[in-house]
Amino acid sequence: MIKLSREKEKKILYALVGAFLAALLINSTIIPVIKKYIFLDQRIEDARSKIKKYKWLNSHKAEIESRYSGYLPYFKADALKSDPIVSILSELENLAKQANIVISDIRPETSSNNAGRAEIVVNLRSEGKLEEYIKFAKDIEDSLFLSQIRILRLYSKNESQNLGADFVIAYPL
Repeated sequence: MIKLSREKEKKILYALVGAFLAALLINSTIIPVIKKYIFLDQRIEDARSKIKKYKWLNSHKAEIESRYSGYLPYFKADALKSDPIVSILSELENLAKQANIVISDIRPETSSNNAGRAEIVVNLRSEGKLEEYIKFAKDIEDSLFLSQIRILRLYSKNESQNLGADFVIAYPL
């Protein structure tokens, strides 16, 4: 009788050790492979959707160009091809002038982002009112230069009702 119970205990122990090893094997090898597969599958689906959008844009290129050809003088595409920094800075100055914002300091620099693409980053310091900043930020985001406001810091000026602002704006090349 005692011998029989020891054999059952050994079988139960082997079954538990086997289940533990199987769970360890699944968690250490199979689940990471499945997660990697799901991640890669998602990236493939994202790339397919981008390709689908690009194909649509390419097929409608003539229609888009005819519809938006009126904006071309505003965009100054030839100036952008020759010297993009000058074009971007003049565009920022025009947008600031339209929004009644006073630019006190502007510093462009060329860098590369996380994806390795070249971009122009503009650090801008200015003064204005809150409504003017809202209009200026909207105009920057709607600009034809495909800009992106990365950082916007607003702070109050001590002796006036105006606000100061620091912008970090990125323009892809």
